[in-house]
Amino acid sequence: MKVNNSLATRHPKVILLHEHECDSGVSSLISSHIQDFRSYRICDEAIAAIEEFQPKILLMETDSIADTLRYYLTMVKEFNLLQYSHYVIICCSNKEAGLAYDVCQQGIFYDYFVTKPMYEKYRLKAILNQVVNLVEQQDLLLEDVGQHVKKMDADLIDLVEEAKELEQEISESIDQCRQVADEQTSAEDELNALNAGIAAIEQSVQQSLQPLIKNLIEQQLNSQAAMQIVTQRVQSDTSQKEKSTEELLASMEGLATDSEPENSQNSSSTPDIRVKKKRRVLLVEDNEIYRDMIKRILLESSFDVEESSDGLEALAKVRQHQYDLIVMDLFMPKLDGLNTTKQIRKLAPKADLPIIALTSNKNKEIVKKWLAYGISSYIVKPSKREQILSAVHKAFAE
Repeated sequence: MKVNNSLATRHPKVILLHEHECDSGVSSLISSHIQDFRSYRICDEAIAAIEEFQPKILLMETDSIADTLRYYLTMVKEFNLLQYSHYVIICCSNKEAGLAYDVCQQGIFYDYFVTKPMYEKYRLKAILNQVVNLVEQQDLLLEDVGQHVKKMDADLIDLVEEAKELEQEISESIDQCRQVADEQTSAEDELNALNAGIAAIEQSVQQSLQPLIKNLIEQQLNSQAAMQIVTQRVQSDTSQKEKSTEELLASMEGLATDSEPENSQNSSSTPDIRVKKKRRVLLVEDNEIYRDMIKRILLESSFDVEESSDGLEALAKVRQHQYDLIVMDLFMPKLDGLNTTKQIRKLAPKADLPIIALTSNKNKEIVKKWLAYGISSYIVKPSKREQILSAVHKAFAE
């Protein structure tokens, strides 16, 4: 799988997704072993890269196995990515190694590697070698199927040519019958001649069609064989994917709650994977610097954050997606925060959606009047981290 660096830059087949600005150093280890590799921080750019390059080998490094499950589910379910044969290797801390093993044993991911601390470098190389070989075997299988299909196409072309020749022979036989009939002088002679001609045509057609039918049957058998090869290949490639997706969805739907698990007398050796769903926040602010500051605060507090720079863009997103909270500046171009709030409140499912206003106006009487527009609360700019988080948590508590 090693290729030159230019191709590695443009078409990576192995991608590492990491949660923070810098990964644990695993990217250096991978790049020294596989050239067609690239590393991305988990963000919109990473989503676009996976959509464009469709890597067959994906490594994920997050703060916890729960985060890895959550990010993977988001890619599969919300962005409809990875809908093809692929292998996921998760990077985890030593304290979660047992959990990572159980998750992989359940078929959710292919394998795991401990990066915190990283003391089994050769194990990662062994894992990569194994999965690269699997991918190469699949590619060879696809190539074999492609060659088989090409041969089928060539055979089909030959059959078409034979059919054309048969058509020409039948046409010539009919012309001969007509010529014989025209030469007869009596009705009885004409009838006998026609009968003889028809018999000759029938014999000619049978003699011509029999080998053609035989070839068609062989062609059908070849097609069935090719289909069987393709089916086996698809089933082999997607079995892990289907199992991973089904178990993952079941795990996430059953575990992405705040409730405690039911007590069971039969304790399992598999740890309970409890995944708490992240709150999804839409941040609407035309000031890029202030927007980035608030976004960073929310991300560090484990919120999922999407951004908009004006009210019209925010309104379009609200109509298409589900959010748990909106933090929005009041004075923006195109559509201000107050009118955006009015439009959001007209959407039936969004009537109770908390909306926190961002404003530099410190006149509390004026700010209170804005609450009539449907604003839940407000944050006075500029604000400290504690003030922003306090307003956000209060909005969720109400």
